[in-house]
Amino acid sequence: MHRIALRPLLPLRGAYHLLLGVAMVAAPRTFFDDVAAYGAFNDHYIRDVASFYLALGVVMLVAVAKTSWQTPLLAFATLQYALHVLNHLWDVSDTDPGRQSSAMT
Repeated sequence: MHRIALRPLLPLRGAYHLLLGVAMVAAPRTFFDDVAAYGAFNDHYIRDVASFYLALGVVMLVAVAKTSWQTPLLAFATLQYALHVLNHLWDVSDTDPGRQSSAMT
């Protein structure tokens, strides 16, 4: 993908990750109940994960101006997304088939 095509992607993904991180820090219980109800609720762990999303969001926004960061950053983000999907596939058998989050209604 050409660098010019990536420019709109970085600020959108950066803003998304910042908003996700802020939501996780501000309301970890709501995030758990509506999005991430795997296992037992742990607000510390949710804020730990939020710190990753906040950092990734900031770096994506910085990469808008620092073009030399764009390719390595997008490679890193793609790897993280792939590992995240694998983690969900690993845990899918532990989900409650009767549960539907408010995000899906």
